[in-house]
Amino acid sequence: MDRLKDVTAPTLVIVGDADTPGIRQGADLEARQIPGATMRIVKGADHGLPIGWPDEFNDAVIAFLGAPR
Repeated sequence: MDRLKDVTAPTLVIVGDADTPGIRQGADLEARQIPGATMRIVKGADHGLPIGWPDEFNDAVIAFLGAPR
């Protein structure tokens, strides 16, 4: 966690709002500590976000990858 500030790659943090509190807190910390990180919270999603919410997950990844840098 001490080195998150050293990450230089574009970073997308995706988390579901129904995931466990620890996972949500970790995602929030990552998004705040990684310079320029983008955070996407998927409503209703839990820890199975990529499987249970594939459209929302894919939309977030595609939008992130297509965003100008």
